[in-house]
Amino acid sequence: MVCHPFTSHSRIICFDSQLASDPNDLRSAAQLIADFFKYTHTSRGGASVCPSMETSLVVPFVPSNLQQQENHYDCGLYVLEYARRFLLNPPKKMESFDFVAEYPDFSVDQKRCEIQRVILSLCANRALWEKLIQMLEIVVIRERESERMEC
Repeated sequence: MVCHPFTSHSRIICFDSQLASDPNDLRSAAQLIADFFKYTHTSRGGASVCPSMETSLVVPFVPSNLQQQENHYDCGLYVLEYARRFLLNPPKKMESFDFVAEYPDFSVDQKRCEIQRVILSLCANRALWEKLIQMLEIVVIRERESERMEC
């Protein structure tokens, strides 16, 4: 749920990289999330539910032109990049939130390597893992080259 500073009510913004065509899926997910937030709020001592958390006021929302994954294994990378982009640079107009217009350079191409580098930088025994990371980077490069050749 996002209480966006430029909107008058709470929204559940769905950054789903494999959007279903059934709008009931989105409404059901929004209802489940809203119920969870209400439960959490009251169980932690909230005297009453905040008016913006009333289910009728919670609007499920999917940005237009949301980038979609083309495989069945990159969803985590998409979620990380959606969140990073949105949190670092939220759109000014939620009502007309066009994902491609807001983030024209969106890409997850190097996200795996970036995550590996960050993890490696935190590793105490960095030298131990260096060869494995190099090997994985070579595998990724070869996979990309073969995908380009198929196109």
